[in-house]
Amino acid sequence: MRPIPTIKTPKILLVRPDALGDVLLILPTVMALRQQWPESTIVVLGNDYTAPLLEAHPAIDEVWLDPFEKGTSARGLLKFVKTLKAAHFDFVIHAFNEAPYVLSTWLARIPVRVGDSRKLLLSGFHTHRVRQDFDNPLMHEVDLDLQLLKPFNIALPTVGRFGWEGVEFPRPLSPLCVPYAVIHPGVGRGNRSIPSGIYQGLIRCLSHQGMTTVLTGGQNERTQNASIAADDESILDMTGQTDLLQLAGLIQGATILISVDTGPMHLAASLGTRVLNLSPSKYVKPTRWGPYGVHHRVIRPETICSYRCFPNGCKRGNCTDAFDPKIICQQMEVLIKIPKDKELPAVDEVKKRWVQLSMPVLDLRRGLRPIEAEGYRYFQRSNVSGFFWRWVVVQDIGFFLVDRRRFWHPLVEKILALWLYYPPRFVEKLP
Repeated sequence: MRPIPTIKTPKILLVRPDALGDVLLILPTVMALRQQWPESTIVVLGNDYTAPLLEAHPAIDEVWLDPFEKGTSARGLLKFVKTLKAAHFDFVIHAFNEAPYVLSTWLARIPVRVGDSRKLLLSGFHTHRVRQDFDNPLMHEVDLDLQLLKPFNIALPTVGRFGWEGVEFPRPLSPLCVPYAVIHPGVGRGNRSIPSGIYQGLIRCLSHQGMTTVLTGGQNERTQNASIAADDESILDMTGQTDLLQLAGLIQGATILISVDTGPMHLAASLGTRVLNLSPSKYVKPTRWGPYGVHHRVIRPETICSYRCFPNGCKRGNCTDAFDPKIICQQMEVLIKIPKDKELPAVDEVKKRWVQLSMPVLDLRRGLRPIEAEGYRYFQRSNVSGFFWRWVVVQDIGFFLVDRRRFWHPLVEKILALWLYYPPRFVEKLP
């Protein structure tokens, strides 16, 4: 890999025209760049929806809108190349490693072009290729984005910072004098909607704690939010009444946000607002998308769904109906009592807990051994029933615990990756 030229005040383009949560999780990368080059110019390529939030961030100098948001054409691509050339960028970091953006920056001859090496057809257009460690269950999306800074020899932070300190967003409920919780029932890609009855039970728990509940969402959430609110006059239904900056202000002033893994959940985490994350799907795991850098609780279903997980088209209630409302309320009450300024647990301990919550273990070692899987859902060979691989899928096995990792294990993992979004890994020791 060629050395990166020494530039005191580089002009940097960070490409991430993506969903709200994905965009928020690149902010620690922005902060690391700003710390390395305080006088640099940092430009983020975003989209219409996320642009106002990015423009409010103190470490970002400019926000460009996605030229391909409405489609890709040769004319549009060449126009964007011309714009890139006129901007004279020194570095581009492809946190959204897709063909139109990679090809555009290559045609614009930006001197340093960094991207993931796993897409072979695109990697040749990068000057510096990084193999992002997507297979590592302890790598959060924040960590994966930070890996793109490896070619710059930047000392990467142990814990990423979002950098919202000192930023105050507009508060649409500023006259509200009582503490309140925000519930955002909407779901992002790959997750499942929680039944309205569970949210209604949580609202009753919040009321016993002396807290008002605020419902948020867009047009897609109107029907569900109306069913949650019903005739309860103590609930403030703000569905469709906030733009992104007002939503940020609403969450910033809240005691807690309750949601599945979605953009507002990551917004709350980035702002330091406590998060209660309901995580029903086997497809979306907290190991990759958990609430990062904030006091939180992740609640997984008590029982495992017996199907391979494709949540976008799934209509079954196996995972969403498996939540125990009493456990959710207990965890919420504990979380609310944690002071916001209390020191956070060590990040490695948080990640380990996420792994334990979402990656069961099948022990394939020979002979009886001391159990080293405390905190995990743990199985031995004798627990397997029926067709082996179907049982593995049903139980959502995350690790095969083996005596020694063999040369053929990576091949099996790659084959399983064609069938499962999170294939099991052969390991000699649990994380």
